Amino acid sequence: MRNFLSIFFILLCLLSGCKKRQPDIDPVTPPATYTLYGSDELTCYAINASTGLKRWVFKSEYSLVGPPHVKNGMVFLKTEESLFALDAVTGTKRWESKTRPVLFTITDKVVYIVNSKRKLYALDAITGTKKWEFTSDLNGTAYTMSPTIANGLVYWVPMQIQSMLLMQYRAQ
Repeated sequence: MRNFLSIFFILLCLLSGCKKRQPDIDPVTPPATYTLYGSDELTCYAINASTGLKRWVFKSEYSLVGPPHVKNGMVFLKTEESLFALDAVTGTKRWESKTRPVLFTITDKVVYIVNSKRKLYALDAITGTKKWEFTSDLNGTAYTMSPTIANGLVYWVPMQIQSMLLMQYRAQ
C-alpha cells in the first residue's frame, strides 16, 4: 500500500508540474479544507483542496514514510528516525520523538509507537512527553501491526506470534 501511495504522489506531482512552479501561499482558508501530501519524500505540503494554493510546507531531514495522519488539530508524520507532530494550521513542529518508529496509533490524548527494537511507547499527543515504554520479551526485531486501543487496553500483535500481548494503560 505504501508503494502504491508513493507512486500515486509522484505521478500526481509529475502530472501537475509541481517541480516547475510553486503555488501561491493561501493565507485565509481554514485548515479543514486542506489536503496533505509529500512530493519528494522529504517534504509535506498542506494544499487548499478547493483552490490548490499552498498553506504551509514542512521539510524533514529524513524521508517521510507513509501518509500524514491528522488528529485534534495536529498532523503526524513518520520518518525512519522520528515521529513529528505539527500544528495543522501553521505546519510548525510541536515535537519530535526519535524512537525510530515502525508503526503508530493515535488516540485523543496518546500516541502509541512501535519500533523495531521490541518496544512500545506511549507519548502525550500534545507535548510528545513519554508516558511509559514497554519492551517485549519476545525474540525478533520487527513488529508489523499497529497497536489497537479499546476498553483501557493496548492490544499489540508482533509478527512472530499468533497470540496477543495485552497491556493495560492509564489514560491521564
